[in-house]
Amino acid sequence: MNIELTDCPQVLQDRVRQLLESIPTKVIAVRRIESLPYKDKSVVVTRYKAYLQYAYEISILSMSVTTGLEDVLDGQLSQNTINGGDILTILEAADYIKDDVIRLLNK
Repeated sequence: MNIELTDCPQVLQDRVRQLLESIPTKVIAVRRIESLPYKDKSVVVTRYKAYLQYAYEISILSMSVTTGLEDVLDGQLSQNTINGGDILTILEAADYIKDDVIRLLNK
């Protein structure tokens, strides 16, 4: 689900703002994904992701928040970066992803 940056945990908001102030960066999407790992739905894992573009690179900052379960390592921020060449390689080589992209482009 698409959300606003202000809907994310403060740690993620702060890191995104830090990047926006330090290099010419654009936020291209912010998402929240919820999962229910147990049948009884007593635990909810919410994953927040911010997608940033600077030049020919995309960074994905993400973190999780878990409710209904103790002793979970929440609040740790991770950042992964991929460049345009890597994205093109994935699109050329990964069949299912390539098919989905073609379907999106034909809409």
